[in-house]
This record gives sequence, C-alpha cells and structure tokens, in this order.
Amino acid sequence: MKKKILMGKGDLVKALHDRNASLTREEIAEVINGALALIVETVAKGGEVGLHGFGKFRSVDLLPRTLRTPKTGMSGRIVDRALPRFTAGKSFREVLTANSPAFAAPE
Repeated sequence: MKKKILMGKGDLVKALHDRNASLTREEIAEVINGALALIVETVAKGGEVGLHGFGKFRSVDLLPRTLRTPKTGMSGRIVDRALPRFTAGKSFREVLTANSPAFAAPE
C-alpha cells in the first residue's frame, strides 16, 4: 500500500519556490492565496472555474429533504444548501490512471 502524501499550502509554496527561486516565498504565497480566493468567490456566486487539463470547480445545490433515523424513528429536515464540487480534467485523470497499480501493465 502506498504511503499517503499530504501537501499543505506551506509545502506547496516551498515546492514552487524550489522550482522558481526568482520569486520570494511571500510572493508565491500571495499568488496562491489570490488564486484560491478568486476561485472561491467565483464558485460562491454560482460560477464555474475551469483550468484546462486540471479540472473544474463549481457548486451544486442540494434540495431540502426530510430524513428519518432508522434506530429511533425520529425525522428531521435538511435545508437547501450549496456544496462545492471539483471534477478532474482529462490530463489529471490520465496521470492518476497511469500511476494506479490497478491499471498497471502486466510484467
């Protein structure tokens, strides 16, 4: 089983700085924060943000519904709300599929 790698925003800033030392870490962090804020603002307004080959950010509306707890029989109401969604682009999916052991070529 592969070990999971968690990359936080600070790790991303460091990795980008290592690839491009002409920008300071503060400048890189500012660009990342600005891009993420713009994505969040656009999706919150009902728009979509598509990054060719990477993926698409959008929101989906969940309709209000009534749920019932099987154990107690109590029911409750869930209000309508919007949730963020990300759909991976073709290039991103192809990289993941090529690196997946389930799809590895036989040796």
